[in-house]
Amino acid sequence: MFLKLIPWGSLKLITIILLTISTATSITGLYVVSISKTLTNSLTLGSDDVLILSSTSKTPYTGVVTDLSNYFRGIEGIELVSPEVLTPVVISDKVVFLRGINVTLFKDLGIIKYLSGLLPETRYEVLVGSRLSNYLGINVGDSIVITGIPTGKEVRVFVKGIYISGTPLDDELLSTSSLAKELRGIQGNYVTLIRVRLGGYVNESLIPKYLSPSTKGSSIPTTILKDLRVVEGGSELLDEVLGRGVKISSNFLWSSTLLVITSSILTIYYGTSWVLNNLNDVLTTLRFVGLSRYRLALLIITKLLILSLTSGIVGYLISYLILKLVFNLLKPQILLHTIELVSDFNVLTLSTLIPSIMTISSVLIKVRDL
Repeated sequence: MFLKLIPWGSLKLITIILLTISTATSITGLYVVSISKTLTNSLTLGSDDVLILSSTSKTPYTGVVTDLSNYFRGIEGIELVSPEVLTPVVISDKVVFLRGINVTLFKDLGIIKYLSGLLPETRYEVLVGSRLSNYLGINVGDSIVITGIPTGKEVRVFVKGIYISGTPLDDELLSTSSLAKELRGIQGNYVTLIRVRLGGYVNESLIPKYLSPSTKGSSIPTTILKDLRVVEGGSELLDEVLGRGVKISSNFLWSSTLLVITSSILTIYYGTSWVLNNLNDVLTTLRFVGLSRYRLALLIITKLLILSLTSGIVGYLISYLILKLVFNLLKPQILLHTIELVSDFNVLTLSTLIPSIMTISSVLIKVRDL
């Protein structure tokens, strides 16, 4: 009976506020999570491989010696070792990453699948990612000119095949290591990183031990071993990437999220307080006819929780659809890779928890004064 004394129509303003806040929170959260996922996948390529990087080189890293590949291949339990060279290049006025690899070894990692064509056999033959192929209209058999940004060197290459991976690798070119080194300007036997695929019975935590300068059987100079960095997890890799001179910083991403959350909290608090002040006569009457503070608070909270939870879910769905449309139209990129929109349960939880907690707090403060 008492529930009907607070009409839903009187809560229109708070409904609009809650829906707007949930949408803003979800858009920010999904965007940040999608960027983080893309940055991580640009190196992990969606796998659980261990990456060995130089701790002193800047992006793109160029301080890992190729000799380490042979060293790791001799360790029992390591299935595959793939040295890779990453370098930015220009193709048809578009900046992309070219990844120099041992094509046969890389294929054995199971990361890519061929859509058409064959493996490169010579230095100036390349594979093109499916997304890049569609964007630039490149087909098997085409001849294209690419320019290495670090060196300014221009070469003509032939497209030997098109591949798909379902990772940021689909925005890249794959070539032999020798071509990538030529365009990057790497001298000697250095590479960007070494990808290590472990057997099921080998713990990745043992890799740093193998790189210890005191490890017997290692012919790698101690000075080089001390500079190496072993990256084992997605979040750790993200910190590694963002710490190497990337223009967008993790502090900026998470500060933006914190700003949206703080603004949301304040807006919900003052919006709820304003609505409850307008209902002051109704609330006072309910108290006068014998409704306790506890029951009055429970009555209001029940209605606002329904609104908060509904707004959180609807706001999340609206945000996802908006970002999906924007990403499809604009194709935003980070580190030359297309940002893939991901759904995230934590963002959904956040978009419902913030409105719920703040409306409950506002109600409890207001009812206490009645």
